Amino acid sequence: MRFIGKTVFLGAALCLCITAAAQRLNTENATDYLKQQIDTNENLQGVHIGVKVYNLRTGETVYSLNEDKRFVPASTIKTLCTGAALLSLGPDYRFKTTIAYDGFIDENGTLQGNLYIVGGADPTLGSRKKFANSLNEIYARWAEAISKTGIRKIAGSVIGDDRLFCDT
Repeated sequence: MRFIGKTVFLGAALCLCITAAAQRLNTENATDYLKQQIDTNENLQGVHIGVKVYNLRTGETVYSLNEDKRFVPASTIKTLCTGAALLSLGPDYRFKTTIAYDGFIDENGTLQGNLYIVGGADPTLGSRKKFANSLNEIYARWAEAISKTGIRKIAGSVIGDDRLFCDT
């Protein structure tokens, strides 16, 4: 299991334990209990924690730790993002990385222009997960597609186009 999974599991377990204990304590004692658990629980050693606890009646912050620190999203957030993507894109949607070029291909197979790799936000590109294609497979597929156009050499540049997410 990756570190982030351990963080989510331990965080959820800690929340359940703290919630149960806090129901029997007043706000001050619950805050002290939470601090003590975070500081001394051996399962939390080396785990990155960010928390902000509000009093639901007053809206007052009663405890915070790393409340403004940015963390890599945990698996629970990934499930929400996946659900939103499935809902908006549909289950058959496939991300596309496009290979394009400008200029012309001369009689020797030299592209007198630039080759573009146009990013399409594929979250699996470069991933080492079993469900993703390896980079070697991807590069081989790209090389085959380029070869089929008759390109044997590129006189221009190979340009990575990431404008999909540009604001301009």
